[in-house]
Amino acid sequence: MNSCIQLTDAANTVIPITLSPPKPTKGQNIFLIPGLDYENFTSCGWYRGVALTSENLRLIISSQSEFYIKGDAYTGREKLCANCSLHIKHCETEDMGMYTIIMKGSMIAWFTFSLYLEVTITDPKEGTEGQSISLHCTAEGDDVVYSWTKDDQPVIEDERVYLTENDQTLNFNPCDRRDAANYKCHASNSFSSADSDPFGLIIICKSDLLIFSRAVQPTCLIFSLPISQGLPQRRGSQPRMETRQGERQPRRNFLTVGTIYQWNDLPPEVTINLTEETISLTCLAVSNPASEIEWYFNGQLIPISPEVLTRKIIPENSGDYACQATNPTSKMTSKTTMEIDMIVNIKVSALIIPLSFLGSP
Repeated sequence: MNSCIQLTDAANTVIPITLSPPKPTKGQNIFLIPGLDYENFTSCGWYRGVALTSENLRLIISSQSEFYIKGDAYTGREKLCANCSLHIKHCETEDMGMYTIIMKGSMIAWFTFSLYLEVTITDPKEGTEGQSISLHCTAEGDDVVYSWTKDDQPVIEDERVYLTENDQTLNFNPCDRRDAANYKCHASNSFSSADSDPFGLIIICKSDLLIFSRAVQPTCLIFSLPISQGLPQRRGSQPRMETRQGERQPRRNFLTVGTIYQWNDLPPEVTINLTEETISLTCLAVSNPASEIEWYFNGQLIPISPEVLTRKIIPENSGDYACQATNPTSKMTSKTTMEIDMIVNIKVSALIIPLSFLGSP
């Protein structure tokens, strides 16, 4: 697009021309505005073509004092304004090209413009995981070719993500939380090309919950005669403590703090007090957008529900701990529960194993 333009009489005056709006799209009203003192001119005319010779020009419209003359290039959508601006209504593809203005019979300037593609992505900003959604790209123009990017990388089609309608529509069937990203649609034709603004797609997904604890480290403190050896193990979803002389005891779906194994060979009595210890429960919720976390103890809501819940190891804190995550947008909830048994004072005559076991929530 040339925005200024010359060719003048003997005074060598340059006529600047402004296009408004500067990047017109199909269907818009546009103005070609010459930047001169119009009071010194009594006539002006706009032509299609370049002023190399008069044969190359086709009159659109011109003014002679109080009269307007319409030429063969006039379409009915052009209007000559008082300041010699050319107003074109509902601009079409065929309006693109070269224009010439002649002022007072000798002062000449030419101007050319192209229509720009205005590219937009429509349809939902949010999708729910497991359901189908589609994004649709539109651009005003003829013979438009479309393509898509995800976070500035080309969209890769597969059985779940695919394009339809001459690549105008991007389909997710079903959508997945991995589809949440910034998408752009690129449109082009023989005249112009453009990208849409980034379209942030949000995928609302149910929370994946996990409760895990940070408590007394699983350490074997063995007091027996003769000395026995212990080894903490986890097999599958069942945490176990195995010794060479003791029997294995599975712990399923709950956390035990303080566990006893006993042998026939007895050492002196030992007492362990865990009241100064604490256990921290972490609720890990993976969702988009981030979930709101609530903790429940024996079915009662804990008023202040941080992501990490810390409790003293006392008998009163034994019970069922539940973490509930709520997606603030969809209001979908997920909940998982863990039973925790607090053993505080342990009197043993053989083996003391203060540890924490994590079962499958």
